[in-house]
Amino acid sequence: MNRLQCLRELGFKPFCRLIRATTGLSPTGQVAPAKTSCGEFKNQSDIVRVVSLIPFDVFRTEEAKKMAADVKMNFLTLRFDETLERAFIRDYFDKYLNQVRFALLAGIVLYSAFGILDASLLPAEKETIWAIRYAIACPLVLAIFGLTFYRHFRKFMQASISLAILIAGFSLIALSAAIRDRYFDDIHVSLILLLMAAYTLTKLRFICASLTGCALIAAYDIVAIWVRHLSSPKLASANLYLICANLIGMSSCYLIELYIRRNYFQTKLLEAEREKSERLLLNILPAAIAERLKQNSSTLADYFPEVTVLFADIVNFTEIASRTTPRELVTLLNEIFSAFDRLAEWHGLEKIKTIGDAYMVVGGLPVPKANHAEAIAEMSLDMQQEISRFRTKEGEPLSLRIGLATGPAVAGVIGLRKFSYDIWGDTVNTASRMESHGKAGCIQVTAATYQLLRHQYLFKDRGDIDVKGKGKMRTYFLTGKKTHNLERRTDESRINATHRIG
Repeated sequence: MNRLQCLRELGFKPFCRLIRATTGLSPTGQVAPAKTSCGEFKNQSDIVRVVSLIPFDVFRTEEAKKMAADVKMNFLTLRFDETLERAFIRDYFDKYLNQVRFALLAGIVLYSAFGILDASLLPAEKETIWAIRYAIACPLVLAIFGLTFYRHFRKFMQASISLAILIAGFSLIALSAAIRDRYFDDIHVSLILLLMAAYTLTKLRFICASLTGCALIAAYDIVAIWVRHLSSPKLASANLYLICANLIGMSSCYLIELYIRRNYFQTKLLEAEREKSERLLLNILPAAIAERLKQNSSTLADYFPEVTVLFADIVNFTEIASRTTPRELVTLLNEIFSAFDRLAEWHGLEKIKTIGDAYMVVGGLPVPKANHAEAIAEMSLDMQQEISRFRTKEGEPLSLRIGLATGPAVAGVIGLRKFSYDIWGDTVNTASRMESHGKAGCIQVTAATYQLLRHQYLFKDRGDIDVKGKGKMRTYFLTGKKTHNLERRTDESRINATHRIG
């Protein structure tokens, strides 16, 4: 059996598309032509790892499609709706803060280096150059760098980066206005470099970067026309370069931000789907067992020196089923077993399985539990109280036969198809016999269970009975819990609380 078929058996339909997309398996589970087979499962941990390792583009469930359709992104600003946008901004800040700091430091170093070059080529204007570059621009950008360590910097990160870019650009334009040398006729080249850095390295988002770029070009034109009086051909040439560079930068920035936002949203979808897959996996296996299987455990079997097993069966179920439609019968069983599942979760017990109208739960595994017998006893008393809430369609009350047994057992995961966590041993067989040889509305327990519980619970001695495959056995009926304040934990408020768990 290959991986695709195994996943189908488990009901993981979205993952079948993953296998087909990544390994070349055809819809029937066979290897498609000119593709490579994904191989066979060697053990259960292979299946668990396939479930837990999923790429972004695998999830195409209807719920995921609906979630994607509900999320709107503004075509121009690329903003999500308000809630998702806030979450994106936090993620964007956390992910790119270090890059912003690096860009600011690198910009200061390069800006200072160009200042040294300017001063060496125009020694007569050294004081002006150093005053603008080192006395004004560099300290201001350094101050912005220092702000990046402020805990609320996220709120104004984009504005701060834009301000740093504008400070650097305006200082260059101010140099061209203060120094009339022809050396600064080509200052637009420096502005182009600054624009490229603004659009790519500083992580300015599209709208902020575009506004910053347009502001720099406008400031350049004002100085070029009214201060430097550049000739029309030279001004036109400089503007052509600046506008083209700005458009290229805007396009690049737009596409980069679009990719980042889509990747962020895909990651959100992935996290939601992974949570679903994890919940599905935990509905098949206990959490501790699933984690162990993920760690490459090829065979999983554990010995437990003492656990308590509970078997419960609905009295006269065959007769009830004969006069009930299949849909009504399944609905009734689902309601009953769902209530029992909530009780098992409340008491910290491990549901093993249901077989027809029988329900099996164990205390003391897969994680050992010192009070396993007490927890099972509480569960059984709660189950009796819970079943009293249900009626047949004729209005007849339902009742349970419950059997408890305590002793050693082996538990583990076996098989490759529809695998599950199961338990074996004489204790299991004895618990089943306690249920089948019990009485309607009663909880029959073995002597071993009685010895563990006799100081806290009330029992009625049934005496010796003949048990199939076991011979004579001394058994007891659990009738309640000894209490001084009449507040057994299974009172009405706790039963109601179990309904809220679901």
